[in-house]
Amino acid sequence: MKINVTQVLNNFDGKPMKENRQEGEDDAGKPVMKLVDLTLRSVLCTALMHTTQAEAAAGPSAEQRVRRFMIAQVVVENDVVVLRSEDITYLKERVNNLFPTNVVAVTYRMLEPSSWPKRSEVVGVAKKAPLPAPANA
Repeated sequence: MKINVTQVLNNFDGKPMKENRQEGEDDAGKPVMKLVDLTLRSVLCTALMHTTQAEAAAGPSAEQRVRRFMIAQVVVENDVVVLRSEDITYLKERVNNLFPTNVVAVTYRMLEPSSWPKRSEVVGVAKKAPLPAPANA
């Protein structure tokens, strides 16, 4: 499946999610940070390059680390990547283990838009209930 990794992740309000990124160093050698839009590329690379506490305790194999590096290399070098279904599944697992719910949900939708469920399939749509009458009424 072809995926554009330059896509920006948006919040509920449609505004881009943000992340701090190092943009160099100042004269004293301290990092200069800049608030930038969070992209799918950044999420995937972070998920691939970082290790969870559980993984660290178990010790990921060299084969797992090499696979993660190779996928990250493709993501970094290309704006549009072609991923196999098993790679997408693997990326979704990695993202789920390292990111909060909003990033996971938006990333899943970007990785597999055709399998994204309709809201009515996941959450019932409720009508607004009238407010209860005050106790002393």
